[in-house]
Amino acid sequence: MLGEDCLPLVPLVPLPAPRSAEARGADDGADRRFDALSELVHQVAARKVVFLGRRSGLQPRGGRVVSMIDLAEVDTVRPTLPEPQGALLRQIARVINAVAHPITVSVTSPLDLLRELFTVKGAGTLVRRGMVVQSATSWEGLDRERLLTVIEEAFGKTLVPEFSSRPFLRAYVAGDYRGGAIVTETTLAPYLSKFAVTTVARGEGVGRDLWRNLTGDFPRLFWRSRADNPITSWYREQCDGLQRFTLDGKPWVALWRGLAPPDLATAIEYCQRTQPDFDP
Repeated sequence: MLGEDCLPLVPLVPLPAPRSAEARGADDGADRRFDALSELVHQVAARKVVFLGRRSGLQPRGGRVVSMIDLAEVDTVRPTLPEPQGALLRQIARVINAVAHPITVSVTSPLDLLRELFTVKGAGTLVRRGMVVQSATSWEGLDRERLLTVIEEAFGKTLVPEFSSRPFLRAYVAGDYRGGAIVTETTLAPYLSKFAVTTVARGEGVGRDLWRNLTGDFPRLFWRSRADNPITSWYREQCDGLQRFTLDGKPWVALWRGLAPPDLATAIEYCQRTQPDFDP
């Protein structure tokens, strides 16, 4: 007898073998297999599904493995893939569309499985819906306490009390407060004051969604990051340039996008003189 905490039973679906190699991608049996998988994912409320294969990810012909694919990009990416991978991507999209709750699907190899499951960067290809990002120009348009909690959780530190009353140029929230960013105004250019993703959402592409929205609004932008912050290596890939400096005896990095050379000294000086927003 099943107890209340047991997982619900999902019926097995007996399926015939595909009619031919050519028909394999469009075979009704494949659709039924993935429909059964969708039902299982729904029943157990799974948040992540991993497909294992010989290749660690989906790789276009003559190209590199695609690290992340949003559902809106599936029709563009599929024609570039070898036929079996294109068929798999189609079915993955069907699974995600069939499930109401948030879910991500990864394609990787057995050798990279642990890295996919237990690291933020992962390994292989991540397929997902893509996160809805909302923005506001004042605290009145946001759940202030939830956004502040996201920031404090991501940084592992407590914000100074006055931070919650400071004005900002624009703030962003991804999904159900799974990540957030705050951009403030300076006389030089917009300054990225905070960029945070909750621990449970890391590796889901939330940072990419936030970044895409805020840099779309602010092509000219500068910010700073502690040199030992794990996200700093990712920031290096997004910036046009950077400068190392020391603040309170600790190494930091000033970074920028879209700034003209004459503006760089002012941006670096702003990063050097602005005190941290967290309690010591």
